[in-house]
Amino acid sequence: MGNGQPSVERDLGRLAGSMEQLTNEVGRINASITEAFSIARQNGEHIVGLETKCTEIQSQIAEIKKTVILGNGQKSMVTQLSELSVQVATAQKNININKKELKEHTDNHDKLAEGRLLSKTQFYVGVLGLVGTMLLAGSALLAALL
Repeated sequence: MGNGQPSVERDLGRLAGSMEQLTNEVGRINASITEAFSIARQNGEHIVGLETKCTEIQSQIAEIKKTVILGNGQKSMVTQLSELSVQVATAQKNININKKELKEHTDNHDKLAEGRLLSKTQFYVGVLGLVGTMLLAGSALLAALL
C-alpha cells in the first residue's frame, strides 16, 4: 500500500490544483457577471434617458403639428402657405402682363421714333426745297430787273 499513498497524494495535489483553477475561473466569471450587470444598469439608465427625450420630442412634434394645422392665434401655416401660393401665382401673372405691355410700349415707342425721324427728314427736304425755290425766284427777279 506504500505505493498507493504517493498516488493518492498526487491525485489530491492535482485535485487541489484543479480546485484552485476552478476557484480562479469562478472569480473571473463572477467579475464578468458583475461587469455585465454594471453595463446593463448603465444601458438601462441611458435607455430611460432616451425614452424621456423621445417623449419630449413627441410632445414638441405634436405642438408643431398643432401650430401647422390649426395655427397659434393666427391662420394655420397650411392656410398661409395656400394663400401665399395664390399670391405668388397672381404676382407672376401680373409680371408677365407687365412684361408684355412693356414690350408693346417699347415697340410703339420705336415706331414713333422712326416716324419722327422720317418727319424730320421730310422737314429738312421741304426747307431745302423752299430755300432752293426762293433762290431761283430771287435770281429770276434779279435777272428781270437788270
